[in-house]
Amino acid sequence: MKRNQVARKALVEYCDKSFITDIDDFSEALWRSIAASTCKQYSLEIISNDESSLEFIVKLLIKIGFSSEDSVRLMMRIHKNGSIILAKAEEDTLLRLQKYINIQAKAHACQLENRIIRTL
Repeated sequence: MKRNQVARKALVEYCDKSFITDIDDFSEALWRSIAASTCKQYSLEIISNDESSLEFIVKLLIKIGFSSEDSVRLMMRIHKNGSIILAKAEEDTLLRLQKYINIQAKAHACQLENRIIRTL
């Protein structure tokens, strides 16, 4: 039930990332770097835990650049599967993404677990 309430609220209230003012803007240049990466040796994994609010996760994903619908789908997959791979790129690029996520989580008193893993 809680997931459905978060999903409904996200779709209604957060259709545009400009409406989310309590999370810092995400560097579009960083997201372009991730998208343009040709060496995808590393992955940034977001791991489910009971410490982070589902609403925060959705808002963060929207701020990063996902649509409301995709953000809700990703949040549901994190909750259902225990984790998701958010991005693949070079390690230094993912470290910048990880830093952004950790700063936002700390600012919202959330412990959003994430890690960079080497993919073969």
